[in-house]
Amino acid sequence: HHSEPVQIVHDTVSGGLDVVDLRSRAASGSVEETEEEILDHIERRRHHRYAVERAPLYLMRAHVLPSTVELVFSFHHALLDGGSVANLIGELLQDYAHLLGLDTGPVPDGPLPSAAHFVRDERRALDSADSRRHWRRLLDGAGMPALDMLRSYQAPGDDGQLTRHVVLPDE
Repeated sequence: HHSEPVQIVHDTVSGGLDVVDLRSRAASGSVEETEEEILDHIERRRHHRYAVERAPLYLMRAHVLPSTVELVFSFHHALLDGGSVANLIGELLQDYAHLLGLDTGPVPDGPLPSAAHFVRDERRALDSADSRRHWRRLLDGAGMPALDMLRSYQAPGDDGQLTRHVVLPDE
């Protein structure tokens, strides 16, 4: 038993990358069949149930076609935010372009950020009287936010995408 929550962050994880070579199928069949296979994969991944206690919480699949590579990246929503996805895909494509010999440099190599540093910084903030004063002053008089939920989190069902339109104030 632990006196506080524990999160284990592994340095490496096996799996998470899948390469499907569709070149021979595309050559012998129709383009529509290979496109359908990619769309079927996307649909299956939309409904994939991740086991949060077991890595990986993502799958990067490259569908290799005669003249292109179709990349499909699926992941658990808690793993990445939009900015992180943009950075990840941007760096992946930058390194790929560099390896192809295009006029772009590689992604700079350096040490990866350590989850231990984030934990250390959070503990320092929790132990800091200055930090507590700052947040008490900032939140003084603030009410609890009321979130208007669509429904409790669950993987998308057969009813298709779940969308909601909200009109935001101009302020």
